[in-house]
Amino acid sequence: MGVIFLAILLVAGCSEDNTPTQLTDEESEAVEPTAARTRSVVVYAASSNSQIGPVLEAYTTETGTKVNLVVDDYAKLVAKIERSGGGSVADLFIATNVGDLWHAVENDIYRPVYSTLVADQISENLRDAEKLWHALSIRARIFVVNTNLADAAQVATISDYGSLGDERWRGKLCLSSSSVQGNRSLIAYLIKSHGVRNAELIVRRWQANLATTIFDDDSELLQAVADGRCPIGIVDSNDLAMFTRDRPDAPLAAQWFAAGSPVYLDVTGAGVTRHAENPDGATALLEWLTSGQPNALFAVLGLEFPANPDAPVDVSIERWRRYVADPMSVSELGYFQEDAAKLAERAHYP
Repeated sequence: MGVIFLAILLVAGCSEDNTPTQLTDEESEAVEPTAARTRSVVVYAASSNSQIGPVLEAYTTETGTKVNLVVDDYAKLVAKIERSGGGSVADLFIATNVGDLWHAVENDIYRPVYSTLVADQISENLRDAEKLWHALSIRARIFVVNTNLADAAQVATISDYGSLGDERWRGKLCLSSSSVQGNRSLIAYLIKSHGVRNAELIVRRWQANLATTIFDDDSELLQAVADGRCPIGIVDSNDLAMFTRDRPDAPLAAQWFAAGSPVYLDVTGAGVTRHAENPDGATALLEWLTSGQPNALFAVLGLEFPANPDAPVDVSIERWRRYVADPMSVSELGYFQEDAAKLAERAHYP
């Protein structure tokens, strides 16, 4: 991953004094705007502490800026911000998918960030059109196969998501719930790409091909494919990476569409909050998070791809970067989140 990246990892791992301060619920809502706060940044993150914690530790090591971190469920973090109103202590807010980022925009949580540095580091299609949030990492919504069960010749003919509705996959497909955000945004992507009617036909054909009941999440689906209950399924690339890291002997393989057809990309993104007490500090942190080596560190800890195209990709998933990304703006998919939910309901996709 490069000397600088390894140095960041080592420094972050060895500097106990620079560990981000984890605030409790009471502490996060009791922080007062004081002069001491001008040298610290409060980060609310719906991502896991194991992903964001070491990155913020490295930031403090490099810059001397203290970071207070609050990690919680997305809905609980939004409730904290809304409960505080204009007195919110959150300076930077990290959400882990397009749907939640869109919801945050709709709830007026972010302010625009006019940073040439961030704009140069993150491509236009991976940030909000009004510069309210910017992607930190990427994951692809891919299909995974059981290499012992799936016919290689048939797999090679899968040209797009709709192909998984072909009759040849009758009784062979596994799906997780439509409430899984990756699926909800994938349906939004299908609506954006093909229109509501054709998107609904695709979803209905998927369900006609189900090998078993729909799973609660991608982890359960991956277990089913690995156990041979179905030869093929749709998952997030980082979930597959985590599963195979823990079970390297699992007969699973990531697949890309034939003829270079594009895949849907979801993102983890961050933005400066509208009522940030330290907006300059939050902007500086966002600029750092989207720069090459820090962005690579954030991505690798989540087994995702960095949003910065110049950042190195972890060797464990580098072979998967053969995907062709759809150039559409991911922020546009927010407009179709409600349509996606209604489509799933009409199609009886639980």
